[in-house]
Amino acid sequence: MTIKMINLLKKQAEASDLLATDESITDQDSPYVKGRAAWNELYGSTVVQLENSYRIIAILAIVIILLGCVIGHIASQSRLKPYVVEVTSNGDVVTGMEATSFNGNSVPENAIKGSLYKFILYSRGVTGDPAVDQDNVYAAQALTTGNAFTTLSNFYQQNNPLILGKTEKVNVQVIYEIKRTDNSYEVAWQETATSLDNQPISQNEYIAEITYKLGDVKDIRYNPLGLYITNLTWTEQINNNNNGVQQ
Repeated sequence: MTIKMINLLKKQAEASDLLATDESITDQDSPYVKGRAAWNELYGSTVVQLENSYRIIAILAIVIILLGCVIGHIASQSRLKPYVVEVTSNGDVVTGMEATSFNGNSVPENAIKGSLYKFILYSRGVTGDPAVDQDNVYAAQALTTGNAFTTLSNFYQQNNPLILGKTEKVNVQVIYEIKRTDNSYEVAWQETATSLDNQPISQNEYIAEITYKLGDVKDIRYNPLGLYITNLTWTEQINNNNNGVQQ
């Protein structure tokens, strides 16, 4: 009986040795230790490398996304800073102000007159060069809104500068610009029509009543002031002949 008990205890001890953990095995010559070391050497470092690679890829992806957002923000910012400069007839600069800093009370009167002056030239002149005339149409439209835009569109339907430019040119010379109210002007000009070889065709004078407002700058190239003509009426003066550009 005693011998059987001793044998049973030995078997239980051997079984507990088989279930020993890695930490309990200290014999470096043990097949288990050698096998575990070989496994770690073959596969363990690869797993660690993959995990590190995934971490690096995730970090790089975040960095790329952040850089893309920064570059997109920078690219969306305009680097053009429009200035309106008042000059004398000799070309000397009198005043200058960044256009985006204007408000209803600080826009120089000459800057407003300059915009209205260009509008008359852009909308009524014909150069005979299709590219220039088309660009002038865009510039004139950028200065109008509401009823004035409708008036201008109706005028172009009857007096398309791209069609007129095939047979004639129209030179515009502004005679005067008179301020009527805080936001309206009376503008008079003369139109001289000639053939493409500069032979005179007609000469007529016109007058316009123009009402405008100041708003946000939507087109920095054609309308840096944010000045929009809201109402426009123009007629030919009756003391001249009627063989010019028709209304």
